[in-house]
Amino acid sequence: MPASYPSAVKSFTTKNTGDTIQASHIDDLQDEVTAIETGLLTGTARLNSSNSTLATLSVTGGSTLLTLNVNGGSTFAGVANIAGVLSALSGIVLAGSEVSTGPLGGSTAWTDMAVAAGTVVFHMNPSGNVTLSGLATPGQVHGRTLLLLNVTAASTVNLLHNQGSAAANRFAISDAGAANVPIGPNKGIWVYYSTLAGTFWRMAGL
Repeated sequence: MPASYPSAVKSFTTKNTGDTIQASHIDDLQDEVTAIETGLLTGTARLNSSNSTLATLSVTGGSTLLTLNVNGGSTFAGVANIAGVLSALSGIVLAGSEVSTGPLGGSTAWTDMAVAAGTVVFHMNPSGNVTLSGLATPGQVHGRTLLLLNVTAASTVNLLHNQGSAAANRFAISDAGAANVPIGPNKGIWVYYSTLAGTFWRMAGL
């Protein structure tokens, strides 16, 4: 008979001292062990626990996740842009994420702006209108997202299209290479890191 796993839990009869062990008893055990090992090695084993903790998680195919707590060490392949991420996840908690604060005053042209690893929200505090041409963050990987917030009351941060900073840190804010994009006072914008068509920080939807 085929193994009960993974569709059901195998039911075994209790063996007592003096019972005759039949070949089918051992065969049933072998079938279940083989099915379990095959599932683990081929990635078809089910994970039905309601409270699972994984040291690393590699998602290489289509998946639907209600809530995802990411502590690090996990990879997600096949995500083309931030829209793909948001369509798959209805709740996201990034453990250990942080809010970083941008510089006050100084130059009116920010190039290769340093953003700490793990940052998901970046507060920008210019003392006057500035341009921002690129972000330099440790471990820049495809699909990383960042919320840029201009927390001033009167200054504007202008994102420059494909200029100023090192090539790998630049923005591609317009596929047509049109006008730069302003982030007005008390405004914000989501950007994500993409390596699909060149290596750029892009706005959601581009």
